[in-house]
Amino acid sequence: MYRILIIEDDPAARGDADRELRSLGHEVVTVDASAAMTLLVEQDFDVVVAGLEPAPGDASEVNARGIPQEIICLPRPLSTEVVIEAVAKLENREVIRQTLERARQKLPAELEPDSTIIGNSAAMRLVHERVTAVAVTDAPVLITGESGTGKELVAQTIHARSTRGDRPLVIVNCAAFPETLIEAELFGHERGAFTGALQKRDGRFKAADGGTLFLDEINGLSLTAQAKLLRVLQSGTFHPIGTNSEVAVDVRLISATNQDLKGLVLDGAFRDDLYYRIKVLDIELPPLRDRIGDLPLLVAYFLLEHAPAGRRPSLSPAAWAALSLYPFPGNVRELDHSIHRAVVLSRGFEIDLEHLPREISAVAGTTTSVRHGEIQPLSVAVARFEREYLRRALGAAGGNKTRAARLLGMSRKHLWEKLRRLGSDCDGN
Repeated sequence: MYRILIIEDDPAARGDADRELRSLGHEVVTVDASAAMTLLVEQDFDVVVAGLEPAPGDASEVNARGIPQEIICLPRPLSTEVVIEAVAKLENREVIRQTLERARQKLPAELEPDSTIIGNSAAMRLVHERVTAVAVTDAPVLITGESGTGKELVAQTIHARSTRGDRPLVIVNCAAFPETLIEAELFGHERGAFTGALQKRDGRFKAADGGTLFLDEINGLSLTAQAKLLRVLQSGTFHPIGTNSEVAVDVRLISATNQDLKGLVLDGAFRDDLYYRIKVLDIELPPLRDRIGDLPLLVAYFLLEHAPAGRRPSLSPAAWAALSLYPFPGNVRELDHSIHRAVVLSRGFEIDLEHLPREISAVAGTTTSVRHGEIQPLSVAVARFEREYLRRALGAAGGNKTRAARLLGMSRKHLWEKLRRLGSDCDGN
């Protein structure tokens, strides 16, 4: 709770604000403008709420002394509802700041972009356990999951923790090469083996000898390339294109796909014998929408990664709400890019809705501001959004209001006040 100084010449408005803020648990002192500066010099306050803009000299003196943490200047006379909302926003900002700070403290001491899997949710704990288990073996691994879930990062982590960690990790995106070139890319070729083969070239398998080969989007391999890959997995040897020479390699294979490989097998687009060869071990990565509890950790991580040196930007309550509601079809990769964009546009200071991508910032208005093409009054739209948002939070918290307040980034008392103001339909009572 805050120690708040209210500066207001109207006794009635001053009294109303005093009573409301005290009911929310704040310590409140009220004065008129003539006594304000003396009190500011003599006592410490967390927040100063003024019903008028302070004189330039007063403002500079207050700032120079560094007495209040926040100064809120509102039009005269003070509106009690506006005062409560302004103080609540400050409280929410502090809760969000603390949430991100706690998340930062839970991050690994040394953040390694190529081998740091972020997440403490139940789904991600299973991923961590599986990565630890498969890293110590040489068996093939198939990583599945939607685009942007971090399949390449998991492959990098497995390699780094394996006995091959000091050997090469070679990464190939199978979908990035046309069918006519993927075999040459993987297995190499002799000079003149085909049009454009101007010189001999070792393939990616040879480059990964002794280490790990990661085939991303393995579903993009042609059936011919699949047959040749199967032979390498069975015998440990292959023939570069244009030669009868046999090349032996010691390579651990990690594959990844965002497609249903079993379905492709049934459709005849993927070999069933190869499917079972590459899927000796498997790891399935959850989409971000199924691990929303990891959002604070991920946001804290990306803020550290992208923020300017010496800066620790936080998020406004509106920005935090939008991120919490957005389904992130692009998963963790989309969140990473969104935070990077927001840090740049906010110049390393507080991130607000305007700094987020439009599809994320718009999520707050998709169900509230326009219904069937009809523009609603802003107050109605905001109230409807808040009701819907609070219902979602209470549902996620199993009806526990203390837990819901923590998820929402607000105090328990502020949540109760919101529920009271918006009506009993929010909490199902």
